[in-house]
This record gives sequence, structure tokens and C-alpha cells, in this order.
Amino acid sequence: MHSKHPLHDPHIQRHDAHTQPRHDTQPRHDAHTQPRHDPQPRHDTQPRHEAHVQPRHEAPIDPRQASHMRPLQVSHIIARLLGPVLATVGIGMLTNTDTYRVIGQQFLQTYAIIYLSGIIILGFGLAILNVHNVWTRDWRSVITAIGWIFTAAGVWRIIAPQYVPFVGGAILSHAGFFTGAGVVLIGLGGFITFKGYVA
Repeated sequence: MHSKHPLHDPHIQRHDAHTQPRHDTQPRHDAHTQPRHDPQPRHDTQPRHEAHVQPRHEAPIDPRQASHMRPLQVSHIIARLLGPVLATVGIGMLTNTDTYRVIGQQFLQTYAIIYLSGIIILGFGLAILNVHNVWTRDWRSVITAIGWIFTAAGVWRIIAPQYVPFVGGAILSHAGFFTGAGVVLIGLGGFITFKGYVA
């Protein structure tokens, strides 16, 4: 009696490769499989520089041009402050000549007031010269000249206050001093005010 071979036994189920799926331990990567996109975008640590974007190169400013630009702005600020003050004092001299004469006489009688006014005027002059010590062929030179006048007047009143009443008294003795000074201050203050606010 012949024994049946296991392959010919109908009661034994054959395990065919086509009947049972093969479970691989490693996932298969198909050539047509689309790559998986992560839901979170990737942030690069280095910025991306596109080739077609060209950086802007601004033309350098000429140092001589920059030096002329800055004093022009400072000149307008000083003119807007100094011009109205000078014009107002000039109007007061023309409209109240007698009162201004009394004010001048009282001012010259006290050394303390002369000394204190010298400190104030010197401070104003130095403030102007520290920000606007330029000499040009336009109206800005007027601002510089006023700064030097204030500085010299302040130094004189501080160093030699005893001579101020003598010189000031001789000036106040002239009848037309306040009229002429008022006209000059109105013209100078009006010119500076125009340059500071309009021009």
C-alpha cells in the first residue's frame, strides 16, 4: 500500500502565494506613489534670497552737500525764534519811546542787572554759535553775525560792567536813538522772520 504524498493529499490545504497576502516588515515604496506632505510647513533657518531681486544701492551723499543741508535747517529754526523777538522790540521802541528810555536808564543804574544780563546774552550768543557758526553768501550769515554780537556784548558786560553805564548813557542821550534802533530792529526782524517761515 502506497503512502500518499502530502502534495497529492486533497485534505491538506495548499498555501499558495496567490491566495495569502504577503506581509512585509518594511513598507513598499512604489514609483507612482505620491510623496507625503507634512501638514506643518518647514521653516528654514536661513532666509531665502531670490536671484532676480537686486538690492537697491542709494547714491552716497556728498559730505559738502550734507554740511550745507544741516545749517540751513538750523537757520530756519533760529530765524523763527529770533526774528519775531527783534521785530517786536523794534515796534515797542517806535511806539513807546519815552517808556523805553526810562527802562534803559533804570537798567544802567544797577550793576547786578548789567552783570545778569551779560550772562543771559552770552548764553544766547554761544547757543547760536554752537549750532550755527557758518559764513555763507546768503541770509544765513546774518544769523551767525547776531550770534557773535550777542557773545561779544555778554563778555563785555561780565568782564567790565562798570563801563556799561558810561557808554549806555551816551547812547540814550540822543533823542533819535530809539527811533533809528526801532527801524533797524523791525527791518532785521522782519527779514529774518520771512526767511524762517516763508522762504
